[in-house]
Amino acid sequence: MTFDWDDEKNTLIKETRGVSFEEIVVAIDAGMVIHVLEHPNKDNYPDQHIYLINWRGYVYAVPHVINAETGVIFLKTIYPSRRYTKLYAHGLEENNGN
Repeated sequence: MTFDWDDEKNTLIKETRGVSFEEIVVAIDAGMVIHVLEHPNKDNYPDQHIYLINWRGYVYAVPHVINAETGVIFLKTIYPSRRYTKLYAHGLEENNGN
């Protein structure tokens, strides 16, 4: 899989949320994807899906789009999700991603 993202957004996310797209790619490669969801707002985001990633004992949501021609996965943002962490808490381990 090939991933891409906006470098400025990555810097902002590192500063504000303490996680980076590089770390998320490592987590995906390590098999820490819990689930892939269709974006709940299909009207505004028709081609987006959301990775749910187990990272550092918490679930992070990572909206993304896949370029149909190239197959490149463009990561849009990363945010910690209390909702999904609660839903998937039984399968999380504190040391994942550390």
